[in-house]
Amino acid sequence: MMSESTDTSLDFTHFHNVIDGSLDNGGNKRHTLNPGTLESNPDVPTTSAGDVDRAVESAQKAAKIWVQVPWPERKKIIESYTSALESNADKFIELLVKEQGKPPFWAKNEFETGVSFLKGTCNLSLTEQTIEDTKERKVVTHYTPLGVVVGVVPWNYPFHLACGSASTGKRVMEQCARTLKRVTLELSGNDPAIVCADVDPVDVATKLALFAFCNAGQICMSVKRIYVHDAVYDQVLSAMVAVAQSFKVGTDPEAFLGPVAHEAQFERLKAVYADLEADGLRIACGGTKPLEETKGYFFPATIVDNPPDKAAVVQEEQFGPVIPLLRWSEESDVLRRANDSDAGLGASVWTRDDQQAKRIASKLEAGNVWINTHAEIMPNTPFGGQKQSGFGLEWGVEGLKSYCNLQAVYSRAL
Repeated sequence: MMSESTDTSLDFTHFHNVIDGSLDNGGNKRHTLNPGTLESNPDVPTTSAGDVDRAVESAQKAAKIWVQVPWPERKKIIESYTSALESNADKFIELLVKEQGKPPFWAKNEFETGVSFLKGTCNLSLTEQTIEDTKERKVVTHYTPLGVVVGVVPWNYPFHLACGSASTGKRVMEQCARTLKRVTLELSGNDPAIVCADVDPVDVATKLALFAFCNAGQICMSVKRIYVHDAVYDQVLSAMVAVAQSFKVGTDPEAFLGPVAHEAQFERLKAVYADLEADGLRIACGGTKPLEETKGYFFPATIVDNPPDKAAVVQEEQFGPVIPLLRWSEESDVLRRANDSDAGLGASVWTRDDQQAKRIASKLEAGNVWINTHAEIMPNTPFGGQKQSGFGLEWGVEGLKSYCNLQAVYSRAL
């Protein structure tokens, strides 16, 4: 336990692995580039397979002790850890700006969201359930810790640890199947938003632009496809273009649109943008090339005007600041098109009509459905995907169960 007088300040210039409670410098070093400036970030140790084995072995020893600690005491320890994070908030936010290129607003948002989820998880509990309690016997179920868990974590939200890609998830699941290891996968999405005819075009366009372009589009549950009713399509498109063109680009405190996170993503997106031009798609704003006036990995906020349903920008997750707007007129048709994806992480419907909202929401093939909003999450609410967007759940009580074994206990008197 950390007392109130414990020094929780951290060194953000030298980085180590933590193995068996000690700082380990590892062998070789590597560094990333600040994607906004292309300047070098501090060196970090390159972790070997042997380092991982030592870390797992030490964690397995610690788990045998940790499981004996009463839940209220464990909660206090996690709360102390959360307090230590908060005491270093400015440094973590600065590091996210350097590592991810996030403008400070988004870096602060990620840090605060991660901390709030830690706090929220501390308030969850798995209670014992009585199945039967008679003179003959008592049957209860309770949960025991699964043990050491290895996380294969994504790069786009390193503090909050959001989702990874479907391709990586398939490889992880294949490896786990060989030894029957339990696996929970939170994977990529291609979230549709369905905009109905009765909305305020400017209001909805403004909100959708934020949900589409936040973090330069590098969020698993960002809006990726926007289906707009014919009656308001032109107004929504015009308003969304105006919002997208107003975004300040950079990594300074006033910026909204930052760079993509690293060179590999930059090169992948160059191909995505080049395909827009090669396919002859109508570009309402933005462009088909990186921003040449900037030094880092920046792309313009790009809106594609009513591309074909089979275009790559519609069928594939872009994971960058490019979004297609598509027309619709018949509800059954737009539902078919919205569900025509291997992904099923999230979806949203935008309308003033409660009955229409509920009807459309009930038919969307997604693990998370939002009405007149998108990408809202809570630590006490389970989060997962359908189809190729996930396997199992995170967050909430159902998420906690992923890290536990269920045990049924049958008792009879002698």
